[in-house]
Amino acid sequence: MNNIELETARNLHTQRGYFIEITCNRAVKAGRLSLSGVAEEQAVSVNLLYLGVKRGEGEEKKNRPVHPENDPWTYCALYSGFPEDISPYTTWGFLLDRDSNLWCEYYNNVYLKAPDLFDRGLEIEFEVPEIVAAKKPELLIICNGEILYQEVLDTPGKYTLCRNLQGIDRELVRYMIDVRSQQKAILAELNRVFEKYGLNYYLIGGSLLGYVRSGGPVPWDDDLDIAMTREDYEKFCSIADSEWDGTDFLLLKPEDFGEGLFYDFMTRLVYMKETIAGDPFERNGESGRADIHFHLPVDIYILDKTNPSEFIQNLKVKRLMLLYALALGHRPSFQNQKIMYKRNYWAVGNRLRKIGKHISLKTIFRRYFKLIREKKSKKNSRGYYQSNGYFGCLGKVFPTDIFGNGKTVIIGDSSVKIPEDPEAFLKTMYGDYRQFVMVWHRKTNFLKTVWYDPDRS
Repeated sequence: MNNIELETARNLHTQRGYFIEITCNRAVKAGRLSLSGVAEEQAVSVNLLYLGVKRGEGEEKKNRPVHPENDPWTYCALYSGFPEDISPYTTWGFLLDRDSNLWCEYYNNVYLKAPDLFDRGLEIEFEVPEIVAAKKPELLIICNGEILYQEVLDTPGKYTLCRNLQGIDRELVRYMIDVRSQQKAILAELNRVFEKYGLNYYLIGGSLLGYVRSGGPVPWDDDLDIAMTREDYEKFCSIADSEWDGTDFLLLKPEDFGEGLFYDFMTRLVYMKETIAGDPFERNGESGRADIHFHLPVDIYILDKTNPSEFIQNLKVKRLMLLYALALGHRPSFQNQKIMYKRNYWAVGNRLRKIGKHISLKTIFRRYFKLIREKKSKKNSRGYYQSNGYFGCLGKVFPTDIFGNGKTVIIGDSSVKIPEDPEAFLKTMYGDYRQFVMVWHRKTNFLKTVWYDPDRS
């Protein structure tokens, strides 16, 4: 790995962690006495003694912290005699026996994360009981979909393995390097055009979250989101043809993704010069325009003023949600994805999608554009809302002073504009934004990778 790949991989795995799978293809039924003295049966396999960062001797051989700081979704290490507060989400499949030893079942997995795991490597200690060795099981240890160890265990005893993890996820690492390079080109072009015409934009989403939390982009975030006011957006669209006709950039409005095809209500600026390994427009299917597949976009959120009346604004948001659900009937690869975040909305939303198939998409677009351009009251607005956003953000109201004129910061290698008060924006958008997201959500949006999600098992 070159220096760029090494640093990208270190940053990715230090913040994201590793998904470790342990499979033992045979186990035995061992008789044992319960507390009442009655014999019972229990499956016995390899006894896992330690799984975590490679340790040295002396003081370093002592137990390491169980959880990484501020990240309850992962473990630094697993030990025999594991604590009782073992989480079913972070150790999916491990069996804790009554003597507090950690035994492997047929299939086990755990999310591991520690600051020095990337540099020092992974250490695995396990014991093969005689009763298990007689069955000659095969032990398979996998990290992020890549085999670390595969061996038939036909000799009883204790074993220690050490594995270097720096070569894990090379495809993902190279992909993120390509993404960052293209995002840099997109941001440079946005800065040029916005400065030329006196317009303003604000970087939001995962890129802003990474900057506030750690000073750089979220290592696995391949999405790029900006926001701009309605006035600047209209000017921005009016100069698109003169600036980008026949160039490396293509501006796509919601109605430009294909005849009768709905992607969403978002406008996107697509970088057409190069491609990436993931496909941002996969759900377009084969019926949409073919020239944009595997090209990286920037999503453009529109900041519209809210109605002074909270009741009228909430009603407007519900009407926007209704139109979104109906429009999903014109998305070719819907694949039963949940279109609303609250479960009680799912059944209604899915029925609306089926109804929407029989309504002209042009009609839905016409009603949508009419709704968001309704004449505003002369009274003071309560703030901005993202009128072309997804269900999770439509109802969020941002006070106007959160954005202000914006301020310029450096993220990675790029100069970007962010809201005047980025912390207030993130708190409104995400709540407690400094908490780590569930570990199975730490994955790219566009590149399909091996990253276990217990919610989908």
